[in-house]
Amino acid sequence: MNLHQILLKWPGNVWLAMLFLFLCASDLSSSPTPDKRVTISSPFKIEVYTMIFCGHCKAVKTALEEHNIEYLEHSLVWKSNAHHDMLARTGGVDGAPQIFINNYHVGSRSDFEKEMRGLLPKIARGDTITLTVKSE
Repeated sequence: MNLHQILLKWPGNVWLAMLFLFLCASDLSSSPTPDKRVTISSPFKIEVYTMIFCGHCKAVKTALEEHNIEYLEHSLVWKSNAHHDMLARTGGVDGAPQIFINNYHVGSRSDFEKEMRGLLPKIARGDTITLTVKSE
C-alpha cells in the first residue's frame, strides 16, 4: 500500500489526499531559462569554475590559454564560497566547469565547445561576438 492509498482511507482527510495527488501530478520545479543569443563586446571578462583533477576543466583552460585569453578561475575546492556562488549564478546547475563571459552563463565544457571554440580567435582580437548563453 502506498502513501496516497493510506491517505484516501483516513476519514476526514480527503483534502489532504487530494493535495498529495495534486502535488505528485504537478511539476513544481522552476522551468529553466531558455537559451538566448547575445552580442558581447570587448573587454571580455571570462570566468571558469573548476575542480581539481577535472579533465573538462583542464580542456577549457587550455583552449583559453592557447589563444592567450585571460580568465579568472574560481576553484570549487579551494574557495569556500565558490560553489555557493556558482550555484546561485547558474540557477542551480552543478558540475564543473561552468563558464561565464561578461556575466553571461555559457554553460559547461560541451556548451563551450559548441559555442565558443570558433569564437576564441575573435575574443583574443577583441572583436564583438554573438553566442548562445544560458542566462545573464
